[in-house]
Amino acid sequence: MHFKLHKIRKRVVSALSKIRMIFSSNRQILFKQIDRNMERRHLDNAIIHSHRMLEQIKTFTKNRKIKILSVGSCNALEIYAFKSYGYDNIIGIDLVRPEKDRRLIKSTGMHNLKFKDDSFDLIFCSGTFHCSYNPQKLAEEFIRVVKNDGMICITVPIEFEPTEVYRVDAKSLDGLYNLFLPYVKEKLWSETVPPDTECNPHRHKIIRCIFTIKK
Repeated sequence: MHFKLHKIRKRVVSALSKIRMIFSSNRQILFKQIDRNMERRHLDNAIIHSHRMLEQIKTFTKNRKIKILSVGSCNALEIYAFKSYGYDNIIGIDLVRPEKDRRLIKSTGMHNLKFKDDSFDLIFCSGTFHCSYNPQKLAEEFIRVVKNDGMICITVPIEFEPTEVYRVDAKSLDGLYNLFLPYVKEKLWSETVPPDTECNPHRHKIIRCIFTIKK
């Protein structure tokens, strides 16, 4: 497993370096995020988070053919969750593609998205935003690639002790929204969920929110 992880690290870093998506100062951060990704690849928490959000998303989207970007898709479970609701026009990105369903996820970083402006109707980011080394840049990229009046859907833990991997504590819904100002148009839905509960199996409080962007 250690040898395999080393090969994965080397391949991902090499690929991202070629397209200028990683600098030497962020290399160790990337290594740790790859480790985390591989450790969590077997988990099915995405099912809980995805379906909780999808129950809300479907009330705001009449058209199931909208174009969706899933950021930090990991093991593709959340992509299949979207497909189970009829959202088939979805692509995922992550640092490491899964061994199965590789066609569903592109291997790339999230701070320099290789998509044109206004490419997506909806951006879904669950359990990934807090790993950003530059949350303001990440928010700007989300704003850039989502269409005008498009939706951004985020699930993220709050009130935790930051580490080299879990780097950004937004602290509250307002703290998260502030990263997207002045482009937040409408806050459609949100919830703050205590830890170790039915809708949050983690040890930290989480926030979920859906909002639209006006550019």
